[in-house]
Amino acid sequence: MRTTIARLVALGLILSACTAGAAEPDASTTTEPPTTITSTSTTSTMIPPSSTTTGDGRVTSLINGLPVDDPELLNRRVLAVKIDNHPRANPQSGIDQADMIIELRVEGITRYISIWHESDSDFLGPMRSGRPTDPTLLAAFNEPTFAISGAQAWVRSLIVSKGVKIVGETGPPATFRSPDRSAPHNLYVKTELLREVSDGRGYPDEPPTGPIWEFGPMSDLAETASSVEIDFSFERIRRTPSSVNSHRLVRFAEGAGKADACMEALFLAYFINGHDIGETDVLVDIGANLGLDGDQLAAYLESGADIDFVYEENARAHRLGINGVPSFVFDGSFVTSGAQEPPVLARMIDAAEAAADAA
Repeated sequence: MRTTIARLVALGLILSACTAGAAEPDASTTTEPPTTITSTSTTSTMIPPSSTTTGDGRVTSLINGLPVDDPELLNRRVLAVKIDNHPRANPQSGIDQADMIIELRVEGITRYISIWHESDSDFLGPMRSGRPTDPTLLAAFNEPTFAISGAQAWVRSLIVSKGVKIVGETGPPATFRSPDRSAPHNLYVKTELLREVSDGRGYPDEPPTGPIWEFGPMSDLAETASSVEIDFSFERIRRTPSSVNSHRLVRFAEGAGKADACMEALFLAYFINGHDIGETDVLVDIGANLGLDGDQLAAYLESGADIDFVYEENARAHRLGINGVPSFVFDGSFVTSGAQEPPVLARMIDAAEAAADAA
């Protein structure tokens, strides 16, 4: 069977409004009532209009741009499954069969979101809990089903608010505990049966409306890739600092027309050089390298100016449902998260203008 792993790294500065380096709350694990699986079938042979074909006429995936063995499978929903990456969860099972793997940082380690559209696995796991960054990454897949071991109530509400449908630990045969591992690293799933659970709940079974990404023509000289590497120096990062003063630095730089350059410099300092961007001296050096007045910047950071503004902006972002980058806010109330195609942004502008006209 053809297998593909496309790895993305979801990273962003975290605003720790109250304490530096505060850990994300642990998600509670909830077990759903046993589910009776009723199999449903589809006879549709329509290929999604956003699919493309290779030079030999084979249909390609919207998820990874690779040829698809059975085009009929492109007519169904995307299923996402959260995967454990704790040392005690290794090695994982089934993830090499996924159409895509998204890797994201969680509490000092990483977890995966495995994406399943044309593919399936009869032994996938270990499955783990949802986090607030997940729905931002999944919203582009057109109301996908998201399988998680559990989540805190506010996280579940956030996931559902983005149009993502949740399936939890339903019990055998769709989800089951392996006796070879200790909890919580022993929960496994069968993706085909999770699809049947979703059917039984009446969840949407529509494919992505894509194209999610654009894939160029494959060169005749191209070789199959086995991995993608992005240079981040996590080993240099000693702690996760509060980024309140980093946001204040950006606001200070904005007055000199250097906000964008300042944000780039902060990312470079933290993710590449491992500098503590919660320290005033580090921030002053960053500002000075941008041409800002170091003495004025030091006095500004020590004064506490704009701290309330940063907290208010953070609270406002949560009220709007912003939990990832990039996010776009239209007329102060319409929000879309993630990289979007121009037509999507144009529709958001039209909606904001229509709401303003009706007000």
